[in-house]
Parts: sequence; structure tokens; C-alpha cells
Amino acid sequence: MFKRRLKLTKFTKISRTLFCAGSLLLLNSCSSVLELVQPNLATDMSVFKSGEFQLDTAHSSLIFKVKHMGLSYFVGRFNQFDANLAFNADQPEQAKLGAVVDMASLDVVDDDFEQTIKSDDWLNTAQFPKAYFETTTATQINSETLLFDGNLTFLDVTNPVKVEVKFNGAGTNLLTYSYTIGFSANMTFNRSDFGLDKYIPTVGDQILIEVEAEFQRN
Repeated sequence: MFKRRLKLTKFTKISRTLFCAGSLLLLNSCSSVLELVQPNLATDMSVFKSGEFQLDTAHSSLIFKVKHMGLSYFVGRFNQFDANLAFNADQPEQAKLGAVVDMASLDVVDDDFEQTIKSDDWLNTAQFPKAYFETTTATQINSETLLFDGNLTFLDVTNPVKVEVKFNGAGTNLLTYSYTIGFSANMTFNRSDFGLDKYIPTVGDQILIEVEAEFQRN
């Protein structure tokens, strides 16, 4: 019996050793792969490649936040949207950005509440299925940031808004071989400016929009 236990103990130790060694090899292999697919990024927009760019929807997100009773931010997202970017590295302030959002693609954690928000009491997505944004001018803040002035059309009402865009980097995506620009953007507006003034201040007036986006050059 003692010999059997001894053999089992040795077998267990050997198994653990092999498992640890295999895990280290796997991690090392994964690290090598990750190094291969990490593009060499430029972060100064003056050295970006110019051109027309289309949103990579698989690697982009659009999130909104609104205060709930002043206690916290209620967070949701829109799963379907598209955008295009025209960029000139020699004159970044001439950049153009346009976007369209499918309002029915609203996604929140509670299905019943999601339907309530889509109803005519709130977003009325049946009557107003799209929201649009189009830039008018751009101001360069620094080597990585542009401040866009533009028009937001929401609930069939158009108002001027500002969008701050921080370029995270640009380079050739080694998985798709497409030259790609990535940025983080944010915008705020008051929903009451678009006629959506119900339940203020229980539900906040100010809407915060956060976008993470990757654009591939056409």
C-alpha cells in the first residue's frame, strides 16, 4: 500500500510539473503571437496616412450615460451604427466625420425597460429610426486631439454639438492588412434641446456619449 501511494505521489508531481511546463510554453507562444499582431502605431496625427476611412463596426462601440435620480449613471449602448472619416495629415483641421445610428439597436440590461425606452414615450424608434451626426469644422487641440463642431439630428430635431476625438494611434492592422486609425470620442448634449424633456430631473437632462472606434482606409 505504501509503495502504491509513493507511486501515485510521484505521478502527481510529474503531472503537475508537465502541466506547469506546458502552461508556460503556451503562454510564451501566445505572447509571441500577440507580439506579431501588435501593429507599429503612430500617435501623432501629423504622420498618419491621409485618405477616406470607413468604420470597422466589429471593433467599435457607442455607449450613452444618463443620470438616474442623481444617484448613478444609467448606461446603455447602440449595437448598430456606421461612420466615415476623411482625414488629411497635412491639414488635420480639415478632417470630416459623419455617423448614423440605428436607434432600434438600443441595448440595455433589462428587456422590458429596453422596450419602454424604444416606445413613443421616449425615443419613439418606430417614428424616428435613425440619428445622424455630421461635422462642420474641426480644431486641432494637440498632436493627438481634434475638437469637432457639428450637427446632431435626433428625434427629427437638429442642434449644434461638439465632439472631442482623441486619436489613440494609426498603423497597418496585421490581421486585416488594412491601414487603420483608432480613436476615443465623447460628446454631451441636453435631451431637452431635442424635445425629450420628460421626467427631468428624476432622469437627467444631460446625455453623455462615449465612442470607441477603428476606421479602415478605403
